[in-house]
Amino acid sequence: MISIGWKVGERAIKFVRYNDRMNEIVWFAPDLSRLPTIEGVRLALFSWARARELDWDFVICGTGRYLERWQEDLTWLRLDWDEWDESGCETTIDLLPIVTVNGEALPQRGYLMRDLQQAGYLPKAVFSYLLSLGWENDAALLDKWIVRTQFRLEEVATASPAFDWDQLKQLNRLAITQLSDEALADEVRPFLEEAYGSMPQSEKWLTLLVKAVRGELELLEDVVESAEFAFDHPHPLKAENPAILTHFIAELATVVLLDEETGQKILNGMSERGGWDHENMTQIVRLALIGKREGAPLPQILAILGKQRSMERAALALR
Repeated sequence: MISIGWKVGERAIKFVRYNDRMNEIVWFAPDLSRLPTIEGVRLALFSWARARELDWDFVICGTGRYLERWQEDLTWLRLDWDEWDESGCETTIDLLPIVTVNGEALPQRGYLMRDLQQAGYLPKAVFSYLLSLGWENDAALLDKWIVRTQFRLEEVATASPAFDWDQLKQLNRLAITQLSDEALADEVRPFLEEAYGSMPQSEKWLTLLVKAVRGELELLEDVVESAEFAFDHPHPLKAENPAILTHFIAELATVVLLDEETGQKILNGMSERGGWDHENMTQIVRLALIGKREGAPLPQILAILGKQRSMERAALALR
């Protein structure tokens, strides 16, 4: 392999000859002596975008202590490369550093890529946000095709961009809304297993749980608190209207399988026959079952808890 390098437009461009064919390459040389930070991965992302813009190869080079960690984090971000060359090179493009919203230098603590993963940010949200730190695009969430066809290095801002956690969280919430219930269940499972142990219930049950709480999630880790009712019994509160819970328990005793449809029929029938205000009635039942007046739709809560646990919790609220 013969490597040739020179300056073009104040940027280092290298050409490598493979079997008499000249391959244009954008190089990226991470600091493999350090863990991957938001700053470093952003430079990798822009280098990748430059390579795909030009239809050139994207080659990462170097070796060091944290080589595998860099490969894992870039793979998590869905970033692909044409080659990882263990020999040395220089990064082809330069970017101004990211700063905080106060204009200060970005610290490493709390800004590692693994910090984002452990908090429950989705790759698509991080991918899009890091590119937005210097490159504006009409699409809030970006995919590789948009970048390949629309990215232009000359459009990248010349000022240091500010990292705003609120903006990243907004993008993450948007990314969560685009996931199916099944896909989101796969994403939150590790967080639930770490907090509550292995999931003894079926995949269908977990998907139903995710469907019920997904509107409360900004980060994947939020599922631990939002789904707590499905695992831990809330502290029982004295029933505000015992007659409602007594009627509710009697209705549950007549059913064999408590699913969403059956739960909705029970609630509708109670409201009609008892003459109770439907909203107030469901708040009292929800309070007995999960310890909160507001939350997931009550028929979904009933299907998640099942007949036995729903009856037990309602009965405790009557004591």
